[in-house]
Amino acid sequence: MEQIPNGIPTGHHLLDTQLHLGGWPPGALSELFCSQSGIGEMYLLSPLLNSLSEQGRWLFYIDPPYIPHATALNQQGIQLERVIVIQTQNPAEQLWVIEQILRCEACGVSLAWLSNKKASHHQLRKLQLAAQSGNSQAFLFRSPALANQSSPASLRLLLKARSKSCFVHILKQPGGWSGQQLHLPKPDFLTRTYIPPHVLPVHIPKPPAKAGPHPVITLVNSLERVNSLERVNSPEPVNSPERVNSLEPINSSQHNRLH
Repeated sequence: MEQIPNGIPTGHHLLDTQLHLGGWPPGALSELFCSQSGIGEMYLLSPLLNSLSEQGRWLFYIDPPYIPHATALNQQGIQLERVIVIQTQNPAEQLWVIEQILRCEACGVSLAWLSNKKASHHQLRKLQLAAQSGNSQAFLFRSPALANQSSPASLRLLLKARSKSCFVHILKQPGGWSGQQLHLPKPDFLTRTYIPPHVLPVHIPKPPAKAGPHPVITLVNSLERVNSLERVNSPEPVNSPERVNSLEPINSSQHNRLH
């Protein structure tokens, strides 16, 4: 009888109790179906990202809809020098980049926002095998409209926004039956009422005193990074071509500037 592996704790006890492995399936492809960004999907993954960065493994953000907020990541305990944001040119390149990254043993997790809504079962299967080969975690953020399609992914979660929680519906999981539903409470900073900037007091901060270099998120061209993955295996962080410290949509003008 095949032994069922132990899962990687999600950092959310309620979710772990509903997963037959007791956490994220190791070395596997997982799909997160979100109707929009910012409903708690990154908070769901933050304990895993924190743990992997502390282990010195690399965290890859592939074509995120927004530039990751460096301060927020740092407050969650994620080591910024282990974060690499990659922007690809087209859907075919994106799938290729994800596969190459997952096969790299230095990769801890790959977070990818698929631009190819019609990714085939064969293409997703290749990503699943790559995650197993490199013992890496792969998470694909996809539209809920695709949740009914068959997929080789080990774990499939449908996420919905609630005022004080994140609703999670387990569509598929290894080790047993699926269909479990739960509400994960959101932390206070995700449920605070929005305050319009014009009603806030004006504050002009003093220039910071000179100090040593601060860790930053690395934002690179996809082919530049993936064609030299041996550099990623180095224990020393690579130099960042640009400091990323704001939350702004990635648009065409930024894309051209970054390349």
